[in-house]
Amino acid sequence: LEPWPVVSVNSMRIPFLSPPTDGEETPLWRHPEVGLIDWLIQLSFPLLLPLERMTTAALSGDLSLLLELRGKMDQRDGVQHDSVFSEWRLTLLQMSRADGSTLEARLYHPPGSGDTLLPVVLWFHGGGYTLSTARDSHGATFAAELAAMVAEVAWLSVEYRLAPEHPFPAAPLDGATALEYICDASRAASIKIDSSAIHVAGAVGRAGG
Repeated sequence: LEPWPVVSVNSMRIPFLSPPTDGEETPLWRHPEVGLIDWLIQLSFPLLLPLERMTTAALSGDLSLLLELRGKMDQRDGVQHDSVFSEWRLTLLQMSRADGSTLEARLYHPPGSGDTLLPVVLWFHGGGYTLSTARDSHGATFAAELAAMVAEVAWLSVEYRLAPEHPFPAAPLDGATALEYICDASRAASIKIDSSAIHVAGAVGRAGG
């Protein structure tokens, strides 16, 4: 496949599905494939400046701003996450990576599921591969909505490694490790999930998606 053409907008490079029609770089606000919501989002670009400074600092080896942001987000998200899953049964899993290190994940079974082998959602939290944890609020919200709509389902949230401490492809490799772990039928049965009913999901538009 040919790579998407790129339009430069205020020093930010925005990919579009079709090239500019007039041969010139098209302003984001009047591109034919950009709707009102997208245009309004561009107005929020200045809000990304603190993130740019944080990223620049992290690349220079100073992770203090990033770690501070992580701490605040994790504290906020963790409260909502724990509240949603307060009545679910939690099992903390430890999986072995190829290098011998340990990957952790949080497996939740809904109330009253007992020893039934349940379908499982393998969840990867968002955060641009740099923020959030397996105790994210988005995942908890989706799990609650899913439980309200369908029959019982287990929820497995992966604590994959984050950048810049762990550069690409550390996070995707952790995802593959988690998937391989629960694809083993006997192992899956031991933690009360159905290895033939695995559904992979993540926060759309973020790292997990």
